[in-house]
Parts: sequence; structure tokens; C-alpha cells
Amino acid sequence: MKKNKFILFTAIFIMISLVFNGCSYNSSSSNTSININKKIIAFPSNSKYYTGLTSMDKVKWGFIDESGNVVVKPKYDSATNSNDGLAIVTLNGKKGYINSNGVMVINPQFDAADQFKDGIARVFINKKCGYIDMTGKFIIKPIYDLLGNISDGMISTWLNKKYGFADTTGKIIIKSQFSDANDFHDGLALVRVSDNHYTYINKKGTIAIDKQFISGSDFSENLAMVKTNDSLGFIDTNGNFIAEPKANYMLSFSDGLAPILIHNEWGFIDTKGNIAINPQYQGVQAFEDKLAAVEINHKWGFINTNGTMIVKPQFEYVFPSEDGIKLVSKGTGINSRYGYMDKNGNYMLPPSLKYAKSFSNGLGLISKDGFNFEYIDAKGKVIFKLNT
Repeated sequence: MKKNKFILFTAIFIMISLVFNGCSYNSSSSNTSININKKIIAFPSNSKYYTGLTSMDKVKWGFIDESGNVVVKPKYDSATNSNDGLAIVTLNGKKGYINSNGVMVINPQFDAADQFKDGIARVFINKKCGYIDMTGKFIIKPIYDLLGNISDGMISTWLNKKYGFADTTGKIIIKSQFSDANDFHDGLALVRVSDNHYTYINKKGTIAIDKQFISGSDFSENLAMVKTNDSLGFIDTNGNFIAEPKANYMLSFSDGLAPILIHNEWGFIDTKGNIAINPQYQGVQAFEDKLAAVEINHKWGFINTNGTMIVKPQFEYVFPSEDGIKLVSKGTGINSRYGYMDKNGNYMLPPSLKYAKSFSNGLGLISKDGFNFEYIDAKGKVIFKLNT
């Protein structure tokens, strides 16, 4: 009898194990698995969505993969491209998540939801904010008025009009106590310590720089711009002043250079705070793949990290890029035409399109005539056409 009970228990245990392993979110053999390397792209049921010739409530959303194969036929009220293997979908006013196989892995239940990053996502429910993991379990309970983005492994919390910080496991590291706070960068975060003064704290919540500033920027490449009384300068993560340009504003570093505004003209500094490319531009964008978009006389072109003009100013605008493919436009209004350039500044498609969106998840959406829409891959090949 004991032997039979043991055999029965063993069989039940094996069956339960198989069920749970088969439904595991990281199982490679199940349709419910999450493959962060497989991307899907949301598409509308009708191209009239982009022309404004139909109301949004008549449009449903589905998904294709990077090869143009339909993964999910249009059935959702709204949808976003996948990130980290999951995509946001909306049904009956609530948001949930599907995996790259089109299987619902987190049921629609949220009033608002963000894409996953580093395995967690910010969601809103009943006017409160929390963070969930890829199983839908709350790692930060929805008790906060607002939560920040993941930055440097930390998340800012906003509760009862005070800021604090949690880590990505949901553990409260710094209790709510600041009336104003920026995200962590390079291990430090700018916080307000009095009505008109700011300083920087470390990830333990203690003051890391024993100085107070009227204002300051986030650290980037271990450098931050701060204002003391009427002067501006750059400090390192120890609070030492390393340069004092007459600057008005600084953006984050990329490719070792950061945009800086001096007397209404933009240039770039290096990580030592020295001027690397003289201020001379009406507008700039951060460097990406060693190229930066710059504006001269209301036209945009591209320079390299030496400041040499690679593509002369000729575009009305250069849009934020993904996958190293840059969306550019020429002309204005109904005469606007769009095209794509690669990371070397060469045309992938010249500006002849009446409509184009920046590449996302390996695909770009275009229309040559403004009525027929299609998805192209990074080689310009049409892989999927929308219904008209």
C-alpha cells in the first residue's frame, strides 16, 4: 500500500512539474515563453488610420514579426511594438501584455502601462502607480502617486508630495523625504535640500557632494553642470570644479561628447569639460554612431566627432533614430517628403516619400502616395502591406 501511494505521489508530482514547466514564462518550448530577442510590430487593420479617413474606434490592431509574417490578426483596441519580448495591448479600456508568439501572458487589467525594461514595467491601476515583473507580479505595489523610470538601477518614488528611491527589486532604499529629485546617473542623484538649493546624494541616500547649488544637471560621463550664485561650471563626481565655461545648458554625453548651449549657440564639450566643437549651431542632437545632426540657417545636416560636416545642411528636420537608420525630411507642409539615411550618412531611401515613421524593431512604415502604406526592412525591401 505504501509503495502504491509513493508511485501515485511521484506521478502526480511529475505531472505538476510538467504543467508548471510548460507554462513557465522563460521556458523555450512553450508558446507562453518570453523571448526577449524576438520582436513583433503592431499594425492597424486599415491604412486609413494614418490618413485620418476613419475613426480610431473602428481600427483594430494586430502584430507582424520582423519578416512580415502575421503573428496576431487585428483584434486589439490599441497596441505597441514589443520590447524585452512583451508588447502592450488594450482590450475594453484595460492594458495587458502579449509575448512575441501573440499569447496573452499578463491579462488586461491596468489603466495605463509602459513597455518592459530590464524585466520590469511601470503600470497604473486605480490612479496609483507600481512596477510589475514579467509574470505580472507587483514588485513595487501600486501605492505611489508616481514612479520614475529605471535609471542607474534605481527608481524614484513619489508619495505624499515627497520623493524617495527604490531599487529594481522593489526594495525601498531611500525613504520619501525630498521635495524634488532627479533620477540617478553615475551613482548620484540631484535632490532639493532647501527652497532654493540642491545637492547630490549617493545610492545610500547620504549627501555625496558637500556643496549646495542653485541648480544642477544630471551626471553624464561623470560630469555635471551646476550653478552657484551667478556662475556656471562643471563638477566631477567628487564635487570638484573642473571647468567654468559661460554655459547656459548641457545635455547628456554620447560618443564622448555632450551638447552645450553658450550664448544661444550650440556646440560640444568633451568629458573633461573642454570645448571640443565650437558653439556655432542653432540646434543639435546627441551623437549616435559618431554622427550628430546640427542645424545651420534653419537646415539640418550631419557632423562627425571632429566637427567635420559629413552631410551638408539640407533637411527640414532629422528625427530620432533607431537601429542606426535616420529619418530625414525635406520641404514643408503638403510638400514634405521623407527618406532614410544609414549610420554613415548615405541614403537608404532618398526623401521622396509622402509619409514615413522612424524605424522600430527593425522595420519602418512608409507611404509613397499618402494612401497606400507598407512596412520595409533595413534594406528598403517591402515586407508587409496594410489593407487600404
